[in-house]
Amino acid sequence: MSVTFITDPLVTTVGAVRPAILLARELNRSRNALTIVTPRSDAAIAESLQAEGIEVVDVGPHYSLVSSYPTFDAWIRCLIRHKTIDQIGDLVVNTSSCIVEI
Repeated sequence: MSVTFITDPLVTTVGAVRPAILLARELNRSRNALTIVTPRSDAAIAESLQAEGIEVVDVGPHYSLVSSYPTFDAWIRCLIRHKTIDQIGDLVVNTSSCIVEI
């Protein structure tokens, strides 16, 4: 089974993204195909997750309007230009306040 988690910016492993990371790690033990889709990601975190077998897809721009507040930045961008993601995988879990999955 393939599972996709849609998260807020993956610039930390705590806070709002933590449940998705923990669930992805647990589901990865069952040999599921896992993907985390995020509007922005930290390279070190993405590399760490990919080393564990979890694909990270960064769908946002590589620059920030408000770099100190990445979730606020992604949320503002969503208000300006609504971002939707086509369903990826058998199961999609959307924990993001910035991306709408259809």
